Amino acid sequence: MRNVGIGSWLERRFQRSGPKTALVDGDRTLTYAQLRDRSARIATALDRAGIEQGDRVALLG
Repeated sequence: MRNVGIGSWLERRFQRSGPKTALVDGDRTLTYAQLRDRSARIATALDRAGIEQGDRVALLG
């Protein structure tokens, strides 16, 4: 996959390291495959909520 910026990072990383650990939070872990799936579900939810390209979305963590 061609590098087209930050938006392509997760897909490129998944292709290289799908089953490897991407995130660790205490005793919970996510693989790159799970992270990609979770990100896709969030993107779908934002799309269904009417969020469009150019809209601003804040993350409070």
